[in-house]
Amino acid sequence: MSAEFTGRVVLVTGAASGIGLAAAAAFAAEGATLALADVNADKLKAEAAALAEIHDRDVRAYPADLASPPAAEGLVAAVLADRGRACCSTP
Repeated sequence: MSAEFTGRVVLVTGAASGIGLAAAAAFAAEGATLALADVNADKLKAEAAALAEIHDRDVRAYPADLASPPAAEGLVAAVLADRGRACCSTP
């Protein structure tokens, strides 16, 4: 682990499965604190808990349907309110 993202909060969307989940795991392995978003709340919470345990990281789940612009704005506001910052995001 290079710890390239240690001390950084990374927002990953689509994080309950597939590429989003793989990206979240990679960021966690690099030391990131994670803010994870997905429309599938149950799967998101389960994957967030698993990543937190596997990587010993602070991982928080933010269920959101990002097809809605107000939900996207709400996600960013929630992450900033909880974390104070975010450095990165994935499409």
